[in-house]
Amino acid sequence: MMQNLTRDITVIIPTYKTSNNNIDRFIQYRDFKVIILDQSNDLYLRNKIKNYLHSKLTYYAKDRNLGFGVACNFLVSKVKTKYCLLTQADVLINKKTIVSLKDSLTSNSNYIISAPMLTNSNKVFKNQKNNIKNVKQISVVKNVIAACFLLDVKKIKKVGFFDENFFLYWEDIDLCRRIKNTQYKIILNKELFALHEGSKSSDNNLSMMYLRLSNYKYGEYLYDYKYHKLRIIKIIRQVFQKIIYFVGNIFIFKFKKAFFEIASLVGILKFFIFFFKDNINFFFLRK
Repeated sequence: MMQNLTRDITVIIPTYKTSNNNIDRFIQYRDFKVIILDQSNDLYLRNKIKNYLHSKLTYYAKDRNLGFGVACNFLVSKVKTKYCLLTQADVLINKKTIVSLKDSLTSNSNYIISAPMLTNSNKVFKNQKNNIKNVKQISVVKNVIAACFLLDVKKIKKVGFFDENFFLYWEDIDLCRRIKNTQYKIILNKELFALHEGSKSSDNNLSMMYLRLSNYKYGEYLYDYKYHKLRIIKIIRQVFQKIIYFVGNIFIFKFKKAFFEIASLVGILKFFIFFFKDNINFFFLRK
């Protein structure tokens, strides 16, 4: 019976330098079709996941990090079922919860994304009620986090999934904003929970922290530029401010804060390059 309920759902998971602790979690998707794009081309990861998922797994690998938005768009393009669950390696969610997300999504033709509540509490996660017929406690919301949600594939392709100019953060906020301007609705299921540890889908080292911090700041500026007409003077002012803070923290031996400042500075400079290219392209197109 449950097998029939999972037949029209594909689980998609973008991975990058996934920790060994998280690999064991992939067994929770053994009753679903699963598509993975690994952007670190980890042979150990591939072999271990194949042992868990066998014939239900479609596995793609890249030698470099293409970004979260690019990876997710690629995965959605490979989905052949009506629904897909976008999730990450640091998420635990059980089968009945996924089916319940589908049930709530099908309860209204205007629903496009159905998300569970995210918790970092094992107790809350384990004690949730998993009645697959219960789709009553749902709310229409403006935003959901791209850590875990179920989507209607056909509808999302009409809207367009993630803006690939974003690299690691803010693409979900951008998507929700675009959905808000359509007839479609995003829903949150208040009785369904997924366990999300947060920022642990990849190895938690200095390199990953730098990647996250710099791309969060880049995404913040890109979003501001896209919707709030970010001015060049703000970018220049922030660059000088970050340089001063960085140097100041070095002199007083606050190296952790200095690291945060330099990562943010790199994110701003990355946006500045995008800003310059975008405006140059606009100038030549207008001519």
